[in-house]
Amino acid sequence: MGFPTPPDLRVQGDTGSMATRRPRRPREYTTALGFGGVVAGIVALALLRTGQSLFEMALVAVAALLVGAGIAFAHCWVRHAARVEAHLRESEARFRSLWVTSSDGILIIDTAQTILYANPAVRPMLGWAPAELVGRPLERLQPERLREAHRRGMQRYLESGERRLDWRAVETLALHRDGHEFPIEIAFSEVMLGEERQFVGFLRDISVRKRAEETLRQNTTQLELRVAERTRALTEANEQLRRLDQVKSEFVATMSHELRTPLNAIIGFSGLLRDGGAGPVSEEQRRQLGFVHGAGQHLLALINDLLDVSHIESGRLVLQAADFDAAEVLTDVMTALAPAAQAKRLALTGVTLAPRLPVQGDRRKCYQILLNLANNAIKFTEHGAVRLSLGLEGPWLVMNVTDTGIGIAAEHQPLLFEPFCQIERGHRRSYEGTGLGLYLCRKLAQAMGGEIDVESTPQVGSIFEVRLPRLQASVPVGPAAAAQPSAPSAASVKATEGA
Repeated sequence: MGFPTPPDLRVQGDTGSMATRRPRRPREYTTALGFGGVVAGIVALALLRTGQSLFEMALVAVAALLVGAGIAFAHCWVRHAARVEAHLRESEARFRSLWVTSSDGILIIDTAQTILYANPAVRPMLGWAPAELVGRPLERLQPERLREAHRRGMQRYLESGERRLDWRAVETLALHRDGHEFPIEIAFSEVMLGEERQFVGFLRDISVRKRAEETLRQNTTQLELRVAERTRALTEANEQLRRLDQVKSEFVATMSHELRTPLNAIIGFSGLLRDGGAGPVSEEQRRQLGFVHGAGQHLLALINDLLDVSHIESGRLVLQAADFDAAEVLTDVMTALAPAAQAKRLALTGVTLAPRLPVQGDRRKCYQILLNLANNAIKFTEHGAVRLSLGLEGPWLVMNVTDTGIGIAAEHQPLLFEPFCQIERGHRRSYEGTGLGLYLCRKLAQAMGGEIDVESTPQVGSIFEVRLPRLQASVPVGPAAAAQPSAPSAASVKATEGA
């Protein structure tokens, strides 16, 4: 076959042991004895015809019996030996097939690290013919820098049985005949061939796998670098946007202050003229001055909203905490909105769950939240009623605004608290406003450690619920603080049909 085959392997196990056993089968004994008996009978008949004595005939018959049995036993032994030999040849053929066709290189070495056998797969892997490796030291196949460590490890194992590597899969480097190194994976096992201690190694070339792993590692590294670079660029862009947003907020705040000064003069003098403070005016003049005064009030409210939003986003919002009665806030809101409700013929009612509602916090911000919510309720309600209620629940001040207005579909409710957002374009044409009211309410509530929830049904009405801590501190509030609620969301009050 052109390659060495380990002969000792052919006499190991059950197949080899069969060649050393004598036949011990009952059928073979019976056959041998029967054949001997037939021979003995034939000889006895022949002697009887010649007139021999019975004693002589008995001796001859016994001898014939023994000879016949011996011949039968010899025949059985030959047949058994032939079966064992055939079985042994079949086993050896299977082993030879595995030895020859294995894609992994196989080496058998002794305790002196000398190669005893090698299979054909070592030729394409290592560049050596199997016969050329037999009798050579194993270190011929190892890079020089790894040989000493291998010798020490093998010596330690032979002396103490200590293993520092997992013999089932060891990755190392092999040395090709032409001098180049390549990665391999080796699986070891120890065998006893006769009385000799030997080792079998299965070698697998993992160059392709290692190249794939290296390519994957490089791609991963490049991807990480790109992600880091992109993240850095995005961080810088976000920081730039944050600075621009802060500049924008500061600009809006500055401009709002500059606009409010002349606007207050316009509102004040138009009101004075309308009321006849500068002399008598006609009804038409009074009506026109009322338009000017109302438009000025509306514009001032928008500027105030923009100013509050800019203060929150630029981090300049300051909460001024003080003791106050929340029931008085409800009274002030009812007084401010009574004309608007009467103009639309809506029933505006206010309820407190206790005569006094002592709270520590920013009274102006509480008033602003409740005023915006109630003003929205009146604006979007054409028929029916608007109801305001305040009460204390444990550590919370709870404010509810209920209306019988147009309602809001569930899919639109997440957009309610976005800045400059109104739900439907048709409403934008029918109702005034910039879309800052609810956005500002939520920002202010979150800045005070509270939250706003809404529950609404189209064509039935809406319920807005605000929960604020009863005890608040005077602190400056930046953008991050305003965006992160410090209190859990309150459960919404269920709306009743036709409420």
